Amino acid sequence: MYSTIKAGGKEIPVVSNAATAFIFKQTFKEDLLTFIAKLEEHSDGETTEMMLKAFYVMAKQAEVPEMSKLLKSEMNSETFIEFISEFNILETGDIALQVFNVWNGNAETSATDEEEKSSKKKTAKVEK
Repeated sequence: MYSTIKAGGKEIPVVSNAATAFIFKQTFKEDLLTFIAKLEEHSDGETTEMMLKAFYVMAKQAEVPEMSKLLKSEMNSETFIEFISEFNILETGDIALQVFNVWNGNAETSATDEEEKSSKKKTAKVEK
């Protein structure tokens, strides 16, 4: 899912798809899916940090759309810190919320797509 996040007076393009969680794990050695599944158990600071890390991954996916080049790029904690240093600390909560909404929109879109595919298969079987 392609979207934009408003931050630092700019609109930053982001991409959220099935690869996002895997790139996140490869970059930060943390599991984004597990974190989101247990969101209620985490503090606001932890949630903001994880969503900022997800923002970084999603922005990199939009910046380097070719997966093989993205996986070879310098994505690590140092380049993450360079990336977020462009933004005001007071807007990090808003950024985190926007990122969560993009992620959640991608999850909802995927579920809807799967439901539609399943429905089409059932319809095709009935028509035969």
